[in-house]
Amino acid sequence: MLGDAGGSPEGRNPIWSASHPRPWVYCGYMKDTTVKVSMETRDRIRALGGATHEDTIIEALDALEAERFWSQAESAKLWFDNLSPEEQRRVRAEDAAVDGAFRGL
Repeated sequence: MLGDAGGSPEGRNPIWSASHPRPWVYCGYMKDTTVKVSMETRDRIRALGGATHEDTIIEALDALEAERFWSQAESAKLWFDNLSPEEQRRVRAEDAAVDGAFRGL
């Protein structure tokens, strides 16, 4: 157990932190792992100032995924814009057919 009722488990539980005040919620299915990084990388993570290293890494991954998403979306728009009007109509018709199939589910 993580301590007496009403008491803070901080200091008694190594995975308790202010950003994750109820770590026992995850204990049954989330396993910790060790990721080896250089000291320079560790220092860069620390310098970004997240509540925990994990919080900082998650924020960085979210930003990277968003950047990649928008880059792919912009590439797809450029591809579509360079199609002939007839090819654009064909693509729109195919999209409409797929949308219609999913509406029936």
